[in-house]
Amino acid sequence: MIFFLSKSNCIYMSKNNRSDKEGMGISLLVLLLSIVLIVRLIGIYISEGVINTNYRDPQINTDYFRGTIYDRSGNILAMDRTSYFIEIEAERVSEISRLAAIIAPYTDEDAVTIENEIRSSEFLSIPSNLLMAEEERFSEMLKKENLDHLVTIKEKKERIYPLSEHGRLLIGREGEASSISAEAIYDDILKPELTLDAPVSSGKDITLSLSQRIEYIADHIVSSYVGERSDEYLMLAMLDYSTGEIYALSQNNPDDNAIDYYAIEQALSSRHYSILKHNGGINIDTPDDFSGISTDRYIRVIYRSGFALVSSSSSKEMRDDALTEFETMLSL
Repeated sequence: MIFFLSKSNCIYMSKNNRSDKEGMGISLLVLLLSIVLIVRLIGIYISEGVINTNYRDPQINTDYFRGTIYDRSGNILAMDRTSYFIEIEAERVSEISRLAAIIAPYTDEDAVTIENEIRSSEFLSIPSNLLMAEEERFSEMLKKENLDHLVTIKEKKERIYPLSEHGRLLIGREGEASSISAEAIYDDILKPELTLDAPVSSGKDITLSLSQRIEYIADHIVSSYVGERSDEYLMLAMLDYSTGEIYALSQNNPDDNAIDYYAIEQALSSRHYSILKHNGGINIDTPDDFSGISTDRYIRVIYRSGFALVSSSSSKEMRDDALTEFETMLSL
């Protein structure tokens, strides 16, 4: 009797253990399926852009533009521009003369030149003179002429600097490291903010203290006295000595580390200079002209009508002659 009860208890306990294991197995299966479902949903959300920070509304194609840099008179020193290139699968073109004649008005090349380029190329990319507002109309024209399978328009955004190398020390170039150029030290202001729903995002514009006209004069004088690769050194600068604004800064060494900052600071009573335009300065007494030596450079500063004209050179004679010419040309 006791044996029978013991056996029955064993059978009952065995069934309970088996039920517990089956319950645990089912729970684990449900848990795994839940995890798989959650992972799958997250994947779908990401692929659909719901929780992706790079999400873009399919109806909105955001254009990003870096802020424009102006000189003190409102002239453009640096700006983003959208350019268009006409790309041609040249090896597939049969009516070459016709295609060249159609495309030529939208480029700076004549039809004969384009025709020769098509004949000598397998693939051709030609800079166009198309404006942003004309791109769609040009594409429609290609379809109408049944050329859209051979010719496409490629958009390219580029940073342009209308003054070329003039004023580069103060303007700089996008992506370059510099201790004084606007592109470097005001990068956070100039670069556009990432956005999810705006058709256009632009950085903030800035206005420099630089004067295009005065910078041209300074650059011309420096280049006439000493070459860029010469062992000699010459720097010319013009500053507002009450605000510290730099109107022009030119030297034959393109490295901004070669700038004679000591000479610039000596020309300013506050010792602080700025490449941004200010609204106005303070009235201070005109300092006395002075000459001096900094390391191996000869420095001279003269004050005229609220401005400091600075010359620093490895040659005392060059320092004086260049500064005299600078003053003369500014007075014209």
